[in-house]
This record gives sequence, C-alpha cells and structure tokens, in this order.
Amino acid sequence: MNTALDDDDRDLLAEQLEGLNAELGKRSLKSFTQQCWSIIEPDVELKWNWHHDAYCDDLEALVRGDGDRLLYNVPPGTTKTTFFCVILPAWVWTFAPHKKFMVASYIVDKSEESVLKIRDLVKSPWYRRNFGVALREDQHAKRFFMNTKGGWVLATSTDGRGTGEHPDFAIIDDPHSAKKAHSDADRKAAATWLRETMSTRGLAKAMAIGMIMQRLHETDLSGVVLGLENWKHVCIPMRFEPEQGKAENDARPTPDKRDPRTKKGELLWPDVMTEEKVKAAEIILGAYGTAGQFQQRPAPEGGGIIKRDWFPIMDPPSPETAEYRYWQSCRATRGWDTGATQGGGDYTAGVKIRDLGEKRVPRFIVEDVRRGQWGPAEVERYITATTHADGKTVSVREEQEPGSAGKTVCVQRARELVGFDYKAVPVTGNKLTRLNGFRAAAEAGLVAILRGAWNEPYLAELEVIPAGDHDDQGDGSSCAFNDLTSGPRPTKAVKLMWG
Repeated sequence: MNTALDDDDRDLLAEQLEGLNAELGKRSLKSFTQQCWSIIEPDVELKWNWHHDAYCDDLEALVRGDGDRLLYNVPPGTTKTTFFCVILPAWVWTFAPHKKFMVASYIVDKSEESVLKIRDLVKSPWYRRNFGVALREDQHAKRFFMNTKGGWVLATSTDGRGTGEHPDFAIIDDPHSAKKAHSDADRKAAATWLRETMSTRGLAKAMAIGMIMQRLHETDLSGVVLGLENWKHVCIPMRFEPEQGKAENDARPTPDKRDPRTKKGELLWPDVMTEEKVKAAEIILGAYGTAGQFQQRPAPEGGGIIKRDWFPIMDPPSPETAEYRYWQSCRATRGWDTGATQGGGDYTAGVKIRDLGEKRVPRFIVEDVRRGQWGPAEVERYITATTHADGKTVSVREEQEPGSAGKTVCVQRARELVGFDYKAVPVTGNKLTRLNGFRAAAEAGLVAILRGAWNEPYLAELEVIPAGDHDDQGDGSSCAFNDLTSGPRPTKAVKLMWG
C-alpha cells in the first residue's frame, strides 16, 4: 500500500500543525516567542537561557493579574526589550485583542522602535493567518496604532504623552539614559512621571505596570519603586553574587531563586555574553558602569571611588593614658555641610577629624559625625551646641554656598560662635575634586574611624559616592580634611598595621 503523502496532504498536515502550534502559542508565552522569533529578529538566533523562562513566567503572571507591578533589573543585551515591549503585546492580542498597551522609555525613539516591531509582527502573514487580528487603517501611525477589536499600542517617553490615556498595561523600558541617570533633575522628572502621569492622572486604576531597567543610581526609578509596596522585584546580575557571606547592610541584591548559578562570577548567558565579551565591556563601562548596568548595584562591590574596607574601625584610648593626652594635644577640625529642609532634602552633616601627625599610621581619625535633616533654625542651634560640646580646641569649618545668601548665613554663624575658631570656606571646584585629598589618604591607609553608632550610615554613604542620593558626610569630611592639610596634597602609601 502506498503511504506517501501528496502535495495537498503535506500542505494540509503543515496547516494543521501550524494551527496546533498557534493554539499552544496562545497558552504559552515561551512557545509564542519561539515561534515568532524569526519574524522579529530574522538575523539573530534565539539561544534560550534560564532567564528567558523567568521573563515568561513573570510576564504571564502579570497578564493573569497575579500582581500588577513588576520590576526587573537585568543587564543590557539580554533581550529584555524584545520580550517586554515587543513580544508581550503581540502575544496578549492573540487571546485578548481588546487590550491596550503603553510602551515608554527615556526617549520616544526607543519606544517607537519597539512599537514598529509589534506592528510588523501583527501584520506578518503568520500572525494574521493564525490569530486573525487586523489593524485599523485609520489609526496606523508610527507611535500609535489600533486593531479592529479596540486594542491599541502607544509609544511614549518618561517626559511625554500619557495623561488622558487608559492602557491596560504600561511597559517601561529603561526610563533613564545611562548618561543622564546621575542628573538629579532627570531622576526627579522620571519619578514624577511615574507617580503623577502613570498613577494618578486619569489612567486606569487596574493598569498593570512592567518596568525593566539597569540600576544606575541609588535614587533612580528602581530605587523609588523599591520603596513602594506591591512591587515584585526580580534582580539578575551579569556575574553571579552568592548570598553566602552577605552582611546586613550589604548592597548586593538577593539572588533570584530561579538562578541556577552557584559560583561567584558565573556569567548570566555564557552562550551569548561570553567571558571575553563581558570583560571587554567591563573595561569600557568602568567600575560604576559595570556595577550599575551589569551587577544591578548603584556602586561597585565594597565601594566606588571610596571603599569601606579602607577604614579600620578602632576604639579610643582610655582617658587616663598618655595616648589619650597626646590625642587631645593634636589638632582637630569639624567640617560642616548644611541643608535647610526640615525632615527632607539634603542633610546637615558635621564630620570631626583629628590629625595625629605625620609619623602616625593611621594619621587621621574620623572621631564623630553629627547628621540630620533640619530647618535653618534647628541647624543654627545644632551647630552651636555641637561646637560648644567639642570645645575651643576643635576648629569649625563650614562650606559657604555661592551667592549672597550663603555669605549671609556664614556671617551670622560667625557672630554666634565668637570665641571659637570658626571659618566659612567658599566652595570651589566640584565635590569630587574637593574630596580627592581625603580619598587618597584613606586609600593609603592613613584614615581610621572611631567605633560608634554613626559608622554604618557614614560608610554606606561614602561607598556610593557619586551614585548615591546624599553626599553630605562626604562634603563634611573633605571640608575638615582639607582644613587640616591646607588643601589636597599627595600622600605616601603606607602599609596599615593595626592590632
């Protein structure tokens, strides 16, 4: 008996098989992705990795309504935009073509690129043949198009259109550019957009939000979201960082439970992002770029330009000892960087540093830090009280902000502190330049800190400069240190010996 299939039979079988796969694709984002990939990326082979399974699991949960807020921190080059911004809307339309999507990024051109790929996929013969979704010809623009079932897709940016629209899903892909993420104005604008445009200005209350980005700053949009409730957070670094040995205040993200890696430094996607490629990228990105874009931390492990392990923590000498009397004979300065907003904004920080002399290692001791978010009157009272507590042997230096207002404040302070060694220090150069002398001395092993409750907040702030939200303790440190040393100067590296 002849069992060979003729052309018609083969075509029918292929059609039936495609129909079965399409039905499976409706039920599984993974299956849909694997079927449509060659349409979206005809020149790029899809090498499936475990993080793709995580994408699919979490996006399916978002669509089902198992939580409506999803934040992903993952490195660039891991197909995040394609999964979140292109494949997800097209997949949802296979079974719910009335759903509405907003795709947003830091620049509308990036969102537009994703939206055009959605449109091309929906218009492809494979998609139309299997899912029957047609686009309306009268709403067919680059940044906004609709289908005949009422669904639409809008491309926008974090400073663009959004108010008045009512999407079912908002997909936010890289709300900050790597270049602008260190701008306070850029970060605040993105946070305002998320809070006001996306949450309170007429958008559907049942809207689900999926956000995918790299960590670029302590108060980037991820940092804002992590302080809110009801957000699921998934963090996947390029190189694995195990939980074991993680200190209480360690900034390293907690490994995702689905991550199969076990050894520190293992790569996320070695079949594509090879060791050679990652190392080359790390050189280009530098320490901070690698920490944020690859490892999903605002600052490198152990600190950025200032590392916490440079600072030994020591106990003060006993008051009845000759060492204590020697300390008291050495020069000390408390440097102040002042804020002026009660309960918010920049901190007022006063850092007291003592110089034990060139023959001592460590030479400089950070003895005390006073810090708080106070209004002008409280700042005045606190600086006055602290100065009296320190005594007249401790010099007082305060950074004088530019302009007549800063000068007026310091003139008034000088009147309040008559009899003490108080001096206003006009601010010149940028913060990092002013911090250079202190940083160099600390790196050389010449700076220790006295044990105290202030130690952890102090070190935590220093190690994320300049990617942290606050740098007031850094400014106070440089103010005091530069007074003690009469300005930044090279320090000779000395091996630290501390028993």
